[in-house]
Formats: sequence, C-alpha cells, structure tokens
Amino acid sequence: MINLWCRSLLVMLVLAPVPGSAWSDGDSTGSDQARGPNPTLTIEGDRFLLDGRPFSMWGIRTASGTQDDAQCDHLVAQLDDYKAHGVNTVAVYYMGCRGGNYDPFSPDGTAIDPGHQERMERIIRACAEREMVVVVGLFYQHAPFGLRDAGAVREAVRTATEALEPFGNIIINIANEQNSGGWSDTAAVFDFRDPERIIELCRLVHEVDPGRIVGGGGYDHEKNIVIGGSPEVDALLFDTAGPDPDSGALYDRFVAAGVEGKPIVNVELFGGWTGQFERGIFPEEVRRAYLREVEAAATQPGLSVFFHNNVWCQQEPMRYDLAGSGTEDDPGIRWYFEAVREATGQPGDRQAEGAPEAPPVAFEDQPDGLRMTIGGEPFATYVFERGETTRPFLEHLHTPRGVQVTRNNPPVEGVDIADHPTFHPGLWLAFGDLGGPDSWRDNDPIRHAGFVEEPQGGPGRGDFVVRNRHIKGGEVIAEEVCRLTMLVRPAGRLLIWDSEFRPVGGTLALGDQEEMGLGVRLATPLAAVNGGRIIDSEGRVNEAGVWGRQADWCSYSGEAGGDRAGILLMPDPGHFRRSWYHARDYGLLVANPFGRRAFTGGEPSRVVVEEGEALRLRFGVLVFDGEPDPDAAYRDFLEQIGHGG
Repeated sequence: MINLWCRSLLVMLVLAPVPGSAWSDGDSTGSDQARGPNPTLTIEGDRFLLDGRPFSMWGIRTASGTQDDAQCDHLVAQLDDYKAHGVNTVAVYYMGCRGGNYDPFSPDGTAIDPGHQERMERIIRACAEREMVVVVGLFYQHAPFGLRDAGAVREAVRTATEALEPFGNIIINIANEQNSGGWSDTAAVFDFRDPERIIELCRLVHEVDPGRIVGGGGYDHEKNIVIGGSPEVDALLFDTAGPDPDSGALYDRFVAAGVEGKPIVNVELFGGWTGQFERGIFPEEVRRAYLREVEAAATQPGLSVFFHNNVWCQQEPMRYDLAGSGTEDDPGIRWYFEAVREATGQPGDRQAEGAPEAPPVAFEDQPDGLRMTIGGEPFATYVFERGETTRPFLEHLHTPRGVQVTRNNPPVEGVDIADHPTFHPGLWLAFGDLGGPDSWRDNDPIRHAGFVEEPQGGPGRGDFVVRNRHIKGGEVIAEEVCRLTMLVRPAGRLLIWDSEFRPVGGTLALGDQEEMGLGVRLATPLAAVNGGRIIDSEGRVNEAGVWGRQADWCSYSGEAGGDRAGILLMPDPGHFRRSWYHARDYGLLVANPFGRRAFTGGEPSRVVVEEGEALRLRFGVLVFDGEPDPDAAYRDFLEQIGHGG
C-alpha cells in the first residue's frame, strides 16, 4: 500500500521548479533554461514591497481554493479578473474553511498530502506569474483536526514553512481567527486562543525560514495588540466579525497601542455577518459598509483589506468568480471589485461618466459550440470540434461594422483560396508536436471536456472557461484549461485567449515546428495576394519581411467590399520567449514561441512541462475596422492583462 504521507514525495514537490508557469526549455546544454517569474515580497516600515517596488495590497479571501482540483481550477481562472480590478492578493488555507474543510497534515505533522500541496503550489505559481501574492493560512478552527499533540502542531508549522520556502510571493498566516470559540475543541492539543502561542509559532517560522513574512491575529482586538506588538510578527493579520468593522479606526487603535512600523491587514472583512443576506445580493446599507472599508484602505497606506463574503466564497458551491452587480436580477460581487479598481486607478473597461453603456456580449448555445454576439450582431462562433477538424476553434470572426475577417469555414469553392480546408478553420491554438501528438494537422484530437465556468456576458465583456483534453492513441496526455474573454475596446473587439496546460501521466515536451501556437486564417479578400498587408511591430511587411521574425505584435489587414478590416495578434510578453511569426501572403498568420530551429535554423526548441507543473500561453486578438494604431492597441492589451507595459 502506498503511504500518502511519504516524506520523499513531499520533498519532490518542494524541490519542483518554482515559477508561475513552471516549465523548462530542455536544451541539452542547459543554456536556454526558461523560467517564469518568482517575485519576492518584503516589508519596509508599514509598507509591502514586491521585488523592491511599492505593493499596495488588496485581497480576497478564497480560503478553500486548495480543497480539490475543480476548486483550484476555478480560483486560478479568476486571477486575471482580480488583477485587472486591482485585487492582487488571495488568502488560501491549508485547512480550508467552513464549506471546504480538510486537514492535509499527517497526524505527526511531518508531511502534507501531496495532492493538496500540489494545488497550493499551483495557486502560488499562478499568482507569481501575475505578480500577485498569496496569504497562506496554516490552521482553521472548524477543520477536522488530526494533529495529535502540540509537538505535531509545531512540526506541521515546520513542514509547511519548508514546503513554502522556494516561493517569494507569500505570507504565512498562522491560524484563522485565533481567538474564535471554534478553537476550544483543539485547546487540549494546542491553544490557539492564547496570543503567546501564535507568537511562538511565528518565531518557529522564522527559525525555519528567517526571511519569511509571517503574522496572525483574530477579532479580539486586545489580543491583536499583543500579537501585533511582538517583534516575531511581521504583519498583523486581523479579522472583523460584525457589520461595521471600521478598519480605519482599528488601524488607529492598533498603532496607538504600539503596533507600528509594520503592515496591518484585515484578512476577513465582516466575518459571518455576510451570511445574513442572500447569496450574491447586496442591499444598499451592505454596499456602503464595504465601500467604507475600500475608502479606508485607499487613504491609509499602512492598511490593507480583504474582501470576504461567506455565502458567495464559502457556501457550497463555493464561487470565486465576480459574476454580476450584486442585485437580485444580477447577483455577484463585481460591484465591489469595480470600487477597488476606481480606488486604485486600474485601467479597464470602465465607462466614462455620461458615456453610453458598451454593447453587451451574449452567448447562444449551439449543438457543437457557442455563438457569440456583441450588441446583437455576430462576433464569432466557438466550435468544440466539427467533421475532420478534431479540435476547438473559432470561426467567422466579425468586426464591429460586420466585416468577416476569417475565411469561410468550410472554404467556398470559387470564392476562397481553398488550401488547408480543415487545418485552418478560423482562429485556433494547436501544436504540430505536443510530445508526439499532432493536433495542428488533426492527427490527434483535442476533446472538449466541459465548462469550468459557464458563459457569462454583459455590457462590454463576456467570457467562459473550458476544459480540453489532448489525446494520443486514445489516452489523455495533457489537460488544458482555457479562458476566452471578449472585450469591447476603442480599437475594436479584443479577444483574450488564455490557456494553461498540464501533463497527465508524465512529462510533456513541446517540439519545434512552424505549425505551433495561435493561428488565424484571414478572409480571402484580406490576403496579401489580394492586396492585403502584413506588418509587424518592427515595421517589416508581408511574408518576405515578417516570416520567421520575432516581434511584439503582427497585424494582417485588407479590404473587403470597400471596407478595410483585419486582425492584430499580440502574444503575452510574459511568455518564456518572444514569438516568431509564420506569416503567409495567402492569408495565414501564426504567433509561435516554439519554432527556433524551424524559423532560424538554430538549436531545436524543446519546452518541457513536468508532471505537476504547468505551461501558460496567452494571446490578444484584436478584430478591427479601418487602421487603428497597433502600438496603442498593444498597450491597451497589456493593460487589460495587468502587465503594466
């Protein structure tokens, strides 16, 4: 029988590569190792710094995000939306929370359930890639508590601290609501209600990892003063339980009592009070209470607050998505995040005061996919698979003025340039060599395995998240979670294609071909052979100048029926490598970060994703009329993904 608490397996997890999308480009020389970011959080006085730059912390409590794979996928899928609204930190507990309790520690505290640790690391890496932070909570009062004695509690702190040591973008929070009566059940093992015990465990964290930021607290504010006043506590992480937390006044109280020179963070606004009103519906007085907290944090640099709503984030099925505006007709928590975006000055799809509302994005189920409209007019159709094209794709993309910018699918005889009728269905992400399988040429399928998040539309924005399975010989070799986001932007319709790939049953090695990455087949009238034009960010033109060259963006446009229209491809600059472009005058454009030998004749590229790690690929696709400024459109794309230029 396999011992789930095998320490050697835990060590394997701890020593796995750290970056946000943890993979390596496996050249035999080791000279081209590709690694994602691992930002480091530090403290200077009462302020946080991330990689030495000021970091104004805005958070959300997502305590049970590690409890199973589906919950983890759901949380990771929200991170870009959080970041776009200025929320840059998530709080996750090893023991989860009410609604998702779980004890991953072995009874003696010397090991963590490997699957649980893998999910925690996945969240941390995904946040690192986005320059976000994770507050990692260790203990939760309502969880099934299997640690057998005080020594096991201390050992669990050591084990978790060692497991988290490779990551720079975390804070350790010792225990949830340390003064809660819920801890009375475990008092015989370890009395978390005693502030000195919290300080003791903070000291233990520093013994294991001297540079780690650690804190604790609860909603007994006299005990918070004791905890926050200790030099072993780097940040006071307190909670508030009632309808009027007044974090600003509490901040002043803590500082006056000697908790100074360190950040003060309310990691749980309102506590259980939010269970007293309906899920996703926020009466006006409730909104005012939340907005007072946003204002307090925005005006006091040493104070941070974390959104919490137990009926949304802790009541099964737990939800971390923003959804709607918080009304009975449109339940959700997006209204709070919009308030944070206003407070932090984040760019996004806010409407100027008095401006007309952006046209709504809507979805209509089809037998083999989804039809998408913007303002009631066709935008595109997402197809799971059809006929000989055995992978997902988008077909018949339209500009705001209604010009179809992708080739007819299938090509129309006598109208279209008809090569590659099934390989080039419109817009797609596929690979000629995904560790052997070839989904580009439809030799090996990519199967739609369901929605992680159902389609959700609204003014100026719509998105959905799907799970895809990459198949070889009837076996799943990789799982892909893909978010597609449609945004109404000044320059046109912006589609953000964001996919994360995880190997199944072994490593995944992506090879080196022209036919790798995000591809689009332009409508026949727009092709360069018919008078269209390809141009990249370096000013190079058409196939002769663009093919096989690296660039930040590449535009392909032409005239159809007297109207100029086109598509702008924009890879995320956070990828492991700048993309080359497989550009053809007959109408093909592909952004490909893999084809080093195929395009340059250099050393072959081999990007390896180890089991338990992930590769993230993200692209912006602007569908436009006329001739928008591509540099401005690219900057707008960077703002939308929170890259900051």
